[in-house]
Parts: sequence; structure tokens; C-alpha cells
Amino acid sequence: MLAIESVDKTYPNGVEALARANLRVNEGEIVAVVGGSGCGKSTLLRLAAGLDRTSRGRIRLDGETIEAPHAAVGLVFQEPRLLPWLTVAQNIGFGLSDLPRTERERRVREVLERVGLADYAARWPRELSGGQAQRVAIARALAPQPKVLLLDEPFSALDAFTRASLQEHLLDLWDAFRPTLILVTHDVEEAKRKILSALDRSLRGEREGEELAPAAAI
Repeated sequence: MLAIESVDKTYPNGVEALARANLRVNEGEIVAVVGGSGCGKSTLLRLAAGLDRTSRGRIRLDGETIEAPHAAVGLVFQEPRLLPWLTVAQNIGFGLSDLPRTERERRVREVLERVGLADYAARWPRELSGGQAQRVAIARALAPQPKVLLLDEPFSALDAFTRASLQEHLLDLWDAFRPTLILVTHDVEEAKRKILSALDRSLRGEREGEELAPAAAI
């Protein structure tokens, strides 16, 4: 469980980004955090990812306090932020250096197949479209097999057709790996689509005799 407990964040210039934020997210749930620009959504994700420290309160994952980047927490930014001097495969494997080479290569192949880019392993970031680059960013975040995946408006800079395609890819990935997924967005309709699609997949799984996924939440 990811627990955000009475979290405040005030910056050195006196700006209060968060005040008494509380949230509990169970394993495998999908949660959409919706709000306007400047309301603290991205700050909340940065704190949950361990990229910043709370001013007050704490964030815990399965009882462990998150105060620095954690292997069990993946983060996808608004922009892909791929390293231009590395190939697609090398970008995805960048955070897997502690694994044996065969396991690292297996994970890279698996996530590339999951995002529909199996033939793009040797390409450079400059050779990718915006949607392809963001798929690589999502694959990179999932390759370490985190318990929690945080997404900070990852589709906001994409056109409507690419955004819809990537949303389906994301739900396919959630279906395969079942991380806890927290999506930040200012788009209420996008949040509704993700929640409803995830619920539909869960219900179809129940009808087909599979284990029912935890209820998606908003």
C-alpha cells in the first residue's frame, strides 16, 4: 500500500504547494489525481517518487518511508526525457545495471514487445515520433518492475489520436504487470476513460474466470 499521510510542502520562497494531503492506494489500484494547473499535482508525484522531501508528514510504501528515489517506484514525466546518446534498448536498460546481462536483456525485450516497439531496440531517440518516445519512457519506467508507477500528465503534449493509442498501451501494460498506478491529469474525461476501461477489463477477467483486479479508483 502507498500511504500519503498529512503531507505538507512549502518551498523556500514561501509558496505552499500542498497542505494536509492524505491518500491511501492499495496494491494494483489505478487512481487518477485530477486538478487545475498549479494545484500541487506534480509536487505530490515528485514527493511520492522520492525526488523531493516533504515539509511535514510522510509518504510510505508498504510501511517504508519514501525519502529518496526508490527502486519500487517508477515515474513517467510529461516529456520522455530519453538520453540522446543511448539507443532505445540502452535507455530502457539504463536503470537495470545491477542485473545480470541476460536478465537485463530479457526485461528490455519484454517491455519493448509490450509497448509495440520490438523492432525499435537499436534506434536512437531522434528517430522516434513523440508517441514512440513516450512509449519508450513508459517501458523504461516499467522495466525495473516497480510496485508503483507514477505518471505526470504523460500524454498532455500529444495529439488526440496518439493519446488514445497510448492510453490503450498503458492499460495493456497495467493488465500485464498490475502495478499500483497513479495518474496526474487536468483532463477529467481522460481520467474517466482510464478508470472505466480498467474496470471493464477487471469485469471481463472475472467473467472469464481470472482473478478479479483491485477496483480502480478516482
